[in-house]
Amino acid sequence: MAWLLLTSAAALLAPPLPTRRQLLGGVSSLALGLPAVARAAPPARLASSPAVELLEPLVELRLSLDALQPAAARAEAWPALRRRLEAFCGGPLSEQYFYLGVAQQYAAAVEYDDLEEFAKTDRRARAEAMEEVMRALRRMKEELRKPAPDGGELAADARAAQQAMGRWLSFVPQADVERATRLYANVAAADADRDGKLSEAELRTLGEGDRAAWKARVAMFGE
Repeated sequence: MAWLLLTSAAALLAPPLPTRRQLLGGVSSLALGLPAVARAAPPARLASSPAVELLEPLVELRLSLDALQPAAARAEAWPALRRRLEAFCGGPLSEQYFYLGVAQQYAAAVEYDDLEEFAKTDRRARAEAMEEVMRALRRMKEELRKPAPDGGELAADARAAQQAMGRWLSFVPQADVERATRLYANVAAADADRDGKLSEAELRTLGEGDRAAWKARVAMFGE
């Protein structure tokens, strides 16, 4: 399935799973008791926000970034973490560009109830936050290429990526973030055989709203 699957630092030492989009790899249950996103006053008033299926991949990214910091703190996890980041921050078809593209699609679908100048400021702030997520991950990749990576630098960059993702999500209504997180959790629970895809039987275990949202998400981004 096209999830960024959560993992503990220890799970980074296991072989990667063959999913299409992995930053950290591995499978774990999803704990919904996530820290709340710090929220400042948004640069512009929103008239409406995009559908949950467009937000869900970016919630996946947040969940993996939340799991990244413990891995960055463990030297024994660094070889596996380097392999994952080399793939994630690779060429034009790598995952970093997928998530940048999804973030751009999401921002383009936001409708504003404000002056265009404020709407432009809002779009720029969203784009800068997501760019900083990727810059921090690329810095981690480069640090891990060194013969003796600096654990302090890795921890700082993991924290920077997490904080930048929090800034991006602070522009999204909290109810939408919670809805996308629940969708992720429910789909993960429905994938009984852990093959990364939902069969028709597994899909039927979802509620009607989640089933429709997941079908729309797969239609946009695949599995």
